Amino acid sequence: MSFEFLIFVINILIMSEKEMNSYRLTSLEEPTDEMLATLMKEVAEEAKRKETIEQFVDNAIAEGKINSDAKPKWVEMAQNDFEMVQATLNSIPKRDKISAEIANDPANIENAKNQMTEAEKKMAKAVEAVVGTDFQFKTLD
Repeated sequence: MSFEFLIFVINILIMSEKEMNSYRLTSLEEPTDEMLATLMKEVAEEAKRKETIEQFVDNAIAEGKINSDAKPKWVEMAQNDFEMVQATLNSIPKRDKISAEIANDPANIENAKNQMTEAEKKMAKAVEAVVGTDFQFKTLD
């Protein structure tokens, strides 16, 4: 058994069923060097294509364009029509990550300490403007 034939058999073992069906050989057929080269080239191209799809979908997730739980469906769609998926995801704007800005905003830090929102502060100022700072409810007794 030649070294090339051994590589051919190993590649066949790691191929998907779809790839296997496209390269089925009769039991009497010995692969030629040309067949091996073609097979190895196509397997490498398919692996590169899959990596490109995975990377593209991972980037879309990192940019906040899609949720990570949707990744398998986006990968599947990209395997069927990468150009359509690429155009679709490129048309979705990135989500700005503002959580750090909100957390580090001095006004928000102060509001969290006082347990008051901006709306509550505005309402308190409006009430104070109407009734004054030392307003007290009086009883009728």
